[in-house]
Amino acid sequence: MGLLKRLVGEKTASRMSSGWRGRPESDLRAYAEARGLEFRDHSNQAGYLGAFTWHADTQWNVVRGVLPGGEPGVLLHDVKLLDPEVPGTFYGVKSTTAGGVKLTDFLPGSDLFTTRYEYFKCPHTTACIRIPEATGTLHGLFVARRSERYRSGDGNVWHRRQLDEFGIKGWAAVVRKDADRELADEVLAGPVRELLSHPREHGFTIEFMYGQLIVFQQYFLEKHSELDDFCALACRLARAIRRLCEPRLRPQRFDIVLPEPHWLGFVRSKIDERHILAPQGVWLERIAKIAGERGLAVENGLDFHRAFPRLPVPGEAVGVMRGDGYRLLHCIERSIVDISHLRDAFDEPGGAVGCDAVVLPAPGRPDTPDGVEGVRAPFGRYAISDEMLAAWTPRESWQPTGEHFDGLLENARAVIS
Repeated sequence: MGLLKRLVGEKTASRMSSGWRGRPESDLRAYAEARGLEFRDHSNQAGYLGAFTWHADTQWNVVRGVLPGGEPGVLLHDVKLLDPEVPGTFYGVKSTTAGGVKLTDFLPGSDLFTTRYEYFKCPHTTACIRIPEATGTLHGLFVARRSERYRSGDGNVWHRRQLDEFGIKGWAAVVRKDADRELADEVLAGPVRELLSHPREHGFTIEFMYGQLIVFQQYFLEKHSELDDFCALACRLARAIRRLCEPRLRPQRFDIVLPEPHWLGFVRSKIDERHILAPQGVWLERIAKIAGERGLAVENGLDFHRAFPRLPVPGEAVGVMRGDGYRLLHCIERSIVDISHLRDAFDEPGGAVGCDAVVLPAPGRPDTPDGVEGVRAPFGRYAISDEMLAAWTPRESWQPTGEHFDGLLENARAVIS
């Protein structure tokens, strides 16, 4: 390590060493205690699942609470498993072939690779903040450097947005289908442009998806001052997005009847076949069956979030079922993807992908004081906002089950009674 420091400098040497270890050198217990945060070690946190990996062995130092900067959220160290040929700069070494060598030549330790699934572990620091007000309006946004892991947009789910007209050079953005394009432009031209006008570390990325703002960058930040600055940056961006969303919010009464999703008729006509909603990965026939068995109407999830924009439901409701005086929500916080290849490298990869929620009218009830975090309860959490109660609990299965909703509805009614 001494020779390496002399060759590349202490800061770069430390980062290279972290990459070789594939894990941080110290934990954040002292930082969490000093900032009034809860130290959660390796564990996933419901409500913020989009920030987490598919295995506890690739995430550490999870802290949760009001982050420095004033927003409730989570902060963690994690490693992203990247293909050795992915473009970008890692630990000061360009990943493309240079001088007859490849990135893998600079990553000693055969334990970083498997014979069947080749990857390298890229250290990151990640912050995640929930913005339910933006779920139905901003909907989805991804910003990264053009020289790194940017998305080009497929023209279907994601649409490319040129940033040159906003004075943002060297970065690329995509906006999710059905997003408010004018709002997305305001976010890019305002708070995103302000952030990117300053030097940013390798791998710096901004993502909004499933109601969660996720900001991450390469390297394990460990100094308290660096962690404070990183959290404050994410908090400023979250507040700016919320502020831009506010004029567009049109809250509705609980008894409003919302439109059906476009897929409902087709799925009902072939109810015994598999129908997968992309990119979420949800089995739509399950939602149609649960609703049909209970005599519930099915509503469009995006319209739900636009009608009740301040309701702090975790994630994005992709299955909304309306009954007599209640709604059941099947929520997703990260896309369901094929992780079978990870079994080559890790034992039992996986984890929850979202929560189930129940929404009830709560006339005359004041808002609960904990915002998106909600109030802890034996079954999960609940919150009251705009005279409505939302109660939610993590869902162990990736796909919806009627029995899970039945139990949660009973618990939610007990809270409101």
